[in-house]
Amino acid sequence: MKRKGTHHISFTDKMIFIGTGLGALFWILESVIDVHVFRRGSFLSELFPADPNELWMRFLVVSILIAFAIYAQVLMRQRERAVRASGESEVWLSATLNSIGDAVTATDANGCVTFMNPVAQSLTGWDQEKAVGNPLEDVFCIISGKTRKALENPVTRAVREGMVVGLANDTTLITKEGKEIPIDHSSASIRNEEGDVIGVILVFRDVSERRRAEQALHQSEERYRRITEAVTDYIFTVRIEDGHPVETVHSPACVAVTGYTPEDFAADPHLSLRMVHE
Repeated sequence: MKRKGTHHISFTDKMIFIGTGLGALFWILESVIDVHVFRRGSFLSELFPADPNELWMRFLVVSILIAFAIYAQVLMRQRERAVRASGESEVWLSATLNSIGDAVTATDANGCVTFMNPVAQSLTGWDQEKAVGNPLEDVFCIISGKTRKALENPVTRAVREGMVVGLANDTTLITKEGKEIPIDHSSASIRNEEGDVIGVILVFRDVSERRRAEQALHQSEERYRRITEAVTDYIFTVRIEDGHPVETVHSPACVAVTGYTPEDFAADPHLSLRMVHE
C-alpha cells in the first residue's frame, strides 16, 4: 500500500541513476584492471590517474553512458505518456459508444467483430464476449423484408465504396434467437492516418414502431380511398402543409359531375378555377 506523502519512482525515472551507476562501475573496474593487470600502481592512484589522456578517456565513456541513460529515459517517458493517452482515449471512446442510444458494432478489416455496445448486444442477441472474433455476417444477419433474400455484407460494401453506406428501407435483422426486427442501418469504413482501411463501424436502430405506424397510416389511407370510391357523390379533399395546399384528391364521381377525371385534375392544378369562371 502506498503511503501518503511518498512518491513512487518508476523504472523510467531510475534510468539516469542506472547510467550514473554504470559510469561509476566502469571507472572503478578500469582502476582495478590498471592495478592488478597492468601493475601501474596503487588503487587510489589509479582511481584518480595523473595521465590527462587516461582521465579524459574515462570521462568520455562515463559521459556517453549518462547521456545514453538520459536519452533512454526521455524516450521511455514519451512512450508511457503515449500509452497512457491511448488508454484514456480508448476508455473515453468506449464509454461514448456504450452510452449512444443506437446500436453500434465495429469490425476489423477482415470483417470480424471487435466491439458491440449494449444496444447492439440487445438487438442481435449476442454478448460481446461471444461475438468478438466472429464474422459479422454470423452476428449481424440481415435480409430483405420483401424478398426474404440475404443482403450483402455491409462491411464489404463499406470497404468497396469507401463512404457511408445505408441499407434499403425494408432491411430486417435476424437475431440469434431467430426473431425478426426491422432496422435502419448505415456503415462506414475506418481508416488510419495513411488512408488504409482498418475496419468498419455500423450503426443501426430498431424501427418496429415506425414501421407499424407507417403500415397503420397506409391501411387508413387505403380504407379512406375505398370509402371515397364507393360514394356516388363528388368528394374532393385538399391536404394542407404550412398553410399551403399541396395535394388535392378527387373521387371517381367527379367524372359524372364535372366531366373531368381525377387524372385531368391532377394534370392541371388550375382546372377547378377555370371551371368556376366558365
